[in-house]
Amino acid sequence: MTVVRNEKDAKTFSSKRNTLTNWYVDADPPKGEARYYLRVVQADGNMAWSSPVWVTVE
Repeated sequence: MTVVRNEKDAKTFSSKRNTLTNWYVDADPPKGEARYYLRVVQADGNMAWSSPVWVTVE
């Protein structure tokens, strides 16, 4: 699973299990609006994406 921020990989997590529980805190978020989403590569090679979340830092 990869956390993507504004179309660039921000953090990648891996797991050999079917469940992954983890936290991600952006230590250096950009000023203004940023878009975050998750990209997952399944065991069979297929990919899935979450819906994006927009965050604004002033």
